[in-house]
Amino acid sequence: MDLSKQVAEVALPFVEGKKAVGLVVGVVYEGHSHTYCYGTFEKDGTEAPQEKTLFEIGSITKVFTTTLLADMHLRRSTAITIEHWHEKYAQR
Repeated sequence: MDLSKQVAEVALPFVEGKKAVGLVVGVVYEGHSHTYCYGTFEKDGTEAPQEKTLFEIGSITKVFTTTLLADMHLRRSTAITIEHWHEKYAQR
């Protein structure tokens, strides 16, 4: 399976159709993480987004992120806890 081709088939229409300026897609497949970057960092820009690019969180992303964090907390996931996130990021 060509993972990069499959991701591009889904991601490129968003950028080419102007639904997104830039897009970074992360995939965990068979225990390995893969990152794919498309488009530009800002409208009319030339700089491409990178693996570590920080994006502003949009309305639907807030709901999605909160739901994932709550689910991880309820399952007592050790990947990240709400306390860990608060200590590391919220106090900056």
